[in-house]
Amino acid sequence: DTCSHCSASLDATLVLATERRQVFDLPKVALHVTEYQVEVKRCTYCDKKSKSEFPKNVTNNTQYGTNIQAILTYFSQYQLLPYKR
Repeated sequence: DTCSHCSASLDATLVLATERRQVFDLPKVALHVTEYQVEVKRCTYCDKKSKSEFPKNVTNNTQYGTNIQAILTYFSQYQLLPYKR
């Protein structure tokens, strides 16, 4: 270290104070998508179509998972971020 005024060495000089600065940041978020598929088949006996079932919590073609719902609730209720801007 050197003096910012006269460029003298400050190596043997006592520290008078310490200043701090902090930067807070969030890690990069990767979107995780789970796709569910059901098969539609035609019965060879009665000639009617049948299909398997989706998990009970999957009710739409696309929907938000519980983690996205939680962060949106946090933004709207605690950070008072409106849904429409």
